[in-house]
Amino acid sequence: MFVELGEMKDEQSRKLTKGHHYFLNWFMLDFEAYKHHLKQLKIGKKLPDALYIEISHFKAVAPKPLLDLYWQIMERTGSDTPHNVIKLFKSHFKVSLLQI
Repeated sequence: MFVELGEMKDEQSRKLTKGHHYFLNWFMLDFEAYKHHLKQLKIGKKLPDALYIEISHFKAVAPKPLLDLYWQIMERTGSDTPHNVIKLFKSHFKVSLLQI
């Protein structure tokens, strides 16, 4: 599942769009704060464009705003998509939940 934190209306944020993309604007975390919290994470596989973290490790060490973001995504989307890795994009306000 892929989540992009964008600018659609809240009623649209719950609708699945083509490619399993969700566009969400309800979370109170701006892109600058998101990037700041990403830099605090010292675990996972760091690539130039994203950070990959096994979900149980993410839940154990993520800064509270990122953890809150994860739980809000799960609650708002009603997602039961199996996943064991979270991909946090560095240059975009996006999150992917992956099954690897």
